[in-house]
Amino acid sequence: MLRIVEDGSALPEQRVAAALAARPHGGEAVERRIRVAAEASAEPKLRLALEKLSAGEDEDELLEEIGAGEARKAVG
Repeated sequence: MLRIVEDGSALPEQRVAAALAARPHGGEAVERRIRVAAEASAEPKLRLALEKLSAGEDEDELLEEIGAGEARKAVG
């Protein structure tokens, strides 16, 4: 999952969905990798979403805020 989060050629929705899927399974190491991917992102909405996910913010509120309903559907 983290490879997708870090893949600059992946669609933003895929990257957010991968971050959502990976976050509960890795603790600080996963949060750090998501944060680094956010810092490397040139797209403002994606950067914001990944930053918030790395900080442990509420997924539902975040997805509403960035309009990423497709990411939620992709995660299940």
